[in-house]
Amino acid sequence: LEMLPREIEVEINTECSYRIQGYPHREMDGCRPAMTKTTFEKIVSDCAGFDDICLTFGGFGEPLSHAELPEMIAIAKANGVLGINIETDGRLLRGDIAKTLLQSQVDTISVFLDAETAEVYRALKGEDFFEEIVRNIEMFLDQSDPIGGPKVIPHLVKSRSTMPEMEAFYDRWL
Repeated sequence: LEMLPREIEVEINTECSYRIQGYPHREMDGCRPAMTKTTFEKIVSDCAGFDDICLTFGGFGEPLSHAELPEMIAIAKANGVLGINIETDGRLLRGDIAKTLLQSQVDTISVFLDAETAEVYRALKGEDFFEEIVRNIEMFLDQSDPIGGPKVIPHLVKSRSTMPEMEAFYDRWL
């Protein structure tokens, strides 16, 4: 049992998540069925004896698209999971799921924005979601409790195309 990792990443689905082109996320879209609450509960109940587990909802899929994500968060906390992180592309960080996350026991939401401008975002990801995702993050932050609410952490993958934007990216989000 001492070999159990203290950080666990769970892929609850493989519905498309928009990451940098070349990552296999899009190719994995829907290739496996979504994880059931029963399977998820088995995973976290096996961790119940440890008081320092950090769980990330991530993998190839977009966790915010899983219909049972709120229940899974509650199950994790009920089983003593110390920290919960969600990795997302940010497209779905709005509406009902955003409201639910604001009231949940999620600690961090890692948004893989990966750019500071729409042009670089489009070049990296081949999609035009940049402005929508920035709006989603800003609205979420506006509604979030700055002390007790989930912390949003926008991510930027360092590459030749993002190097000129790095300072502005961190200035904006810090």
